[in-house]
Amino acid sequence: LAGFIIAGEDKKFVWADAEGIATHITAGHDQVPNPKSVRYAWAINPVSTLYNEAGLPASSFRTDDWPGITVDAK
Repeated sequence: LAGFIIAGEDKKFVWADAEGIATHITAGHDQVPNPKSVRYAWAINPVSTLYNEAGLPASSFRTDDWPGITVDAK
């Protein structure tokens, strides 16, 4: 599956190797031995390859609540 990124405690995201089996998705990367966050289709024009049984694409999501890069912008 494409469109997944992961990060560890350093909050540096890398593209994840992801695969889906039935109702579960696993994502990982050698550079992130202890993932703390996973994001899917988290971009302006995201790559999205995750669809449900009805053929509808999954919405963007993230598992963290880290502040965005523009949190202090005025």
